[in-house]
Amino acid sequence: MATENPKYISVKVFGNPDSHSGAGKDGFILCNNARFEMNEPTYEGFQDNSFYFSICIESDFVVYKLIKNNVRSFNAIREGRLMFGISVPKGYAIAGGQSPYDALIEIKDKFIDGYMTLKDSQKETYEYKENIMTPSMLRTITDELDGVARKYELEQKHGPYRQMAHGGKNIAYVTAEKDDIKKLMADVQYAEFVPYDEVLVAEIVRSDAPYTKLDIKIPRPKNYTIFSNGRSLGPENNVEKELHFHSGKDSECYDNEEVSFTIADLERGKTIKGVKIDAEKEEIYVTLEAKPKRKKIKIDLLRIEGNTTVNFNEQSDFNLTYDGVRINIERNGGDKFFTLEGEQIKYLSQPSGFGVIFNDSNKYKTEEIKLNGSTLLVKYRVKEAPRPISNTDNKKKEQEAERCVKLVCKDVLYEEYFDQKFDAANQQPLTVKIGCGDHLLKTNIKFATEEVGLGKKGKKIDRDKVLLQAVVPLPSDWKDSLSVEITDGKTVYFTENEVWLRNGVAEVNFSQLKKKKIGIAKSIKAALIALIIGLVVGLAIGNWIGWWSGEKTDDNSAVSDTIQTETFSEGENYGTPEEYSSESVDVNAQLASFKTVLSSENKDLSFEEVAKLYNEYEQNAELFQKADPDFCKMIESYHKVQEAFDNSEIDQLKKLKRCVEYGNKEMSLYEVHRRPVATYFDVSKSRNKTQELQFRKEYLIAHKAQIKTFSDFKVLNERFKKEHGSQEGNNDNTNRSGSTTSEESWFKER
Repeated sequence: MATENPKYISVKVFGNPDSHSGAGKDGFILCNNARFEMNEPTYEGFQDNSFYFSICIESDFVVYKLIKNNVRSFNAIREGRLMFGISVPKGYAIAGGQSPYDALIEIKDKFIDGYMTLKDSQKETYEYKENIMTPSMLRTITDELDGVARKYELEQKHGPYRQMAHGGKNIAYVTAEKDDIKKLMADVQYAEFVPYDEVLVAEIVRSDAPYTKLDIKIPRPKNYTIFSNGRSLGPENNVEKELHFHSGKDSECYDNEEVSFTIADLERGKTIKGVKIDAEKEEIYVTLEAKPKRKKIKIDLLRIEGNTTVNFNEQSDFNLTYDGVRINIERNGGDKFFTLEGEQIKYLSQPSGFGVIFNDSNKYKTEEIKLNGSTLLVKYRVKEAPRPISNTDNKKKEQEAERCVKLVCKDVLYEEYFDQKFDAANQQPLTVKIGCGDHLLKTNIKFATEEVGLGKKGKKIDRDKVLLQAVVPLPSDWKDSLSVEITDGKTVYFTENEVWLRNGVAEVNFSQLKKKKIGIAKSIKAALIALIIGLVVGLAIGNWIGWWSGEKTDDNSAVSDTIQTETFSEGENYGTPEEYSSESVDVNAQLASFKTVLSSENKDLSFEEVAKLYNEYEQNAELFQKADPDFCKMIESYHKVQEAFDNSEIDQLKKLKRCVEYGNKEMSLYEVHRRPVATYFDVSKSRNKTQELQFRKEYLIAHKAQIKTFSDFKVLNERFKKEHGSQEGNNDNTNRSGSTTSEESWFKER
């Protein structure tokens, strides 16, 4: 076997020269280190040809074969086949425009003329000569065929490379005359060949051939792949067809650039703005811009007075939002406007999302918001001022207080679970606060114990049962919601959702309570079983209603032994929230509630949660920044991410890319949220960064309905790679073995 030379083709000969010994599956002649496999299949329907051809496009090279019928081993009777094969590496072609057909024909003639005998000229039947398989003869044949192969040097060729299927027996065939076969084998990169494992080419094929017939044009017409703003639109081979493109954005929200051309115009060198052609790769790139439209909407505020409305003339300011996201208000003299841009223009088709919040919310109340052409009409009214309380009202209030409803906080739990939440061993009083409109009702809780029989699953428990009880007066006519907090001075548990009265009873499941810290709290390992809050109607303030293991008792002393209730004056019992909390306490409490949302444990953090949180944060940003500047930086970082993706503007996304890169100090994001977002900016090296961001931005918008949380970006990225993996072939993120480097590393622990 001659030494491998990458400058010319490789050759292999397969057959059975000696009827008493097979040549083996690798062939008996190999030139230039031929690495492709050869075998001796039987192709039905091709027996009428003296010889025919086979084409296989592998991952790294193309194999061309000439299959000679009517061949016999030395002194044999039965006829077989002789096969000649050559290979050309991917990205190369035979120099000088020569076809692999020429090389195969010359190799066949050289071998048959020198080492075979013609037995039947009509059928072109040949028989191997004697002693072909001796070592010296094999060396001679190899050297001669290697000399032929060296005449067919290789040169680089840029163009499409369409690998055919591999590993199956899906075969197709093409019939053609000799000259067309030569042209076909000079360029075999047909898209029609891709689904098949092998394509046979012959002048004659019987009608009973069990293979798929392909009707193709010879020579192969160019088949261009067109990319519009980075998105593949599939192949196009009609070069005279006029093609039309625009940037593809919603015309209601954008002014789209448009362009028309024929591929023939581009091949002739015509220059068209936004369009580039790579004739060798057979690819066309169309890059068009979409300029966001802008719409200015006037705001008219109309005050309702009785059955009439009047123009707004109060000095109080207000904020405008859409689905909780703040919208900037512009002013021109006495007129008020806001501007919608791009996708925001769709707000106008669903005006119910608009909201108006008056800074002086104690004075004004929004009644109706609707859109009238290019004007947003906001109807509101002035809240009724509370009338002065007369002596008669005071007496009435006292009488109502005597008939008040009393709130009983009851928590029946086993001490072994209770200790995990609060330190029952120290018997420290707990504080319970009940929010009731403008009232903040507050009292202390003491622990009480009772013998316990059987516990969970019938197991006897010797520990005591812990009861939490508290009684506070509640207005007898109260019908709206309540809020509940329980704290031991270190940890606060509060109801995030409103609690409603049902038949005089309000129930709160403790597992649904949210925790916020106001000091250094102990680690909590398990949730408490339940917190049951009962409301029972009493006849008088002094008529305490007692609960003991779910049973009512008429003995007031039983309750007084177990409950220590703070004694408040009239003002203390019906005080306002300001009497029990300072500005700093409110800020700390609200920051604590923010931290329950922005948490590394909240893996499914949604953009809606971030927008809502930021809107609350922005109202008192200066106070929050004084209390916890580091966490405020985190809130603003998450808002930048949320705003960039909600708006989907390319400039914001470019800025955001730099911010979410690993190790960036400008942004403060938990890794569990930053990593999925970072995958959005994995730029393919087959496109420039602007094209890639534009491409991925459009992909995001197309799938926006499925992207609600930060973690959804992982799903988006996996779907993107699956759908567009064929276009990412030049991406350095994937090595030759198929393992992924940078794209999947975002999801590995660093």
